[in-house]
Amino acid sequence: MNPRPIPTDIHKLYSEYYTHQLENSPKESFASLRRAIKNNILRRYGYSVDIKGGLLDLLGRIFSCIGPLKEIVGGNIMYLKAIDGGRLLDVGCGSGNF
Repeated sequence: MNPRPIPTDIHKLYSEYYTHQLENSPKESFASLRRAIKNNILRRYGYSVDIKGGLLDLLGRIFSCIGPLKEIVGGNIMYLKAIDGGRLLDVGCGSGNF
């Protein structure tokens, strides 16, 4: 690229890049439930997550048994179980979201 961008301007080159768009945020009332469902599914894969307990955790446990929800969360982590001290090298993933 000529002229070469300076490091502080590199982010401007990718501002419209399709993998760097923010996802639509759910309404706040559902965000906590969604997080509880996700955390309960991740816990089944062995990931250390913050589970607060209470009604939201109970609902999260119930909804985390629903197949399509398990598939969405499992697919996002490529169905990889947590390994203590493990590291993952992801090459060429676009946005860096793994």
